[in-house]
Amino acid sequence: DTSAFSAVHRNGQELAVSFDSPTRIKLLLPSDVQGNRAELWKWLGGLVVLPYFLLCIYFVKQLRDIVRTIDQQNPFVQENARRIRVAGILILLFVVIDCVGRLFMSGYADSMVAVQGFNLNGRIKFNEGLIVVAIAMLVLSEVFRHGAKMHEEQSLTV
Repeated sequence: DTSAFSAVHRNGQELAVSFDSPTRIKLLLPSDVQGNRAELWKWLGGLVVLPYFLLCIYFVKQLRDIVRTIDQQNPFVQENARRIRVAGILILLFVVIDCVGRLFMSGYADSMVAVQGFNLNGRIKFNEGLIVVAIAMLVLSEVFRHGAKMHEEQSLTV
């Protein structure tokens, strides 16, 4: 029941309050709220989404290059170790950008809305699962580096 909660936009318009789940709250601005801040939000939102997009493109390129070496029957090369390490670092960057983006968005919501009955608190929250995957990829890159070195030594042995 959201009847006990109310939210008012800084310009005085009342906002609808709805709950997605027990922990998330959605504040819905009326469709007629426009202005410089809304336009600024679109630009800043684009600046948050752009690094996500660029990281994803570069991540996919790294995976494509790894698959290409596997197709050539030679996965244990130094370049693959580097590519896997770069992919792990990209995942860590994704987690940091996600955290900063969420903190930025919650701060923006807090500056735009005067909320009564509860507080909007921006918190830093890291995705632990992605951090574990990134660390596993960094370890895997070291395994590939060592495997590439062993493969090279073995191929030089007569």
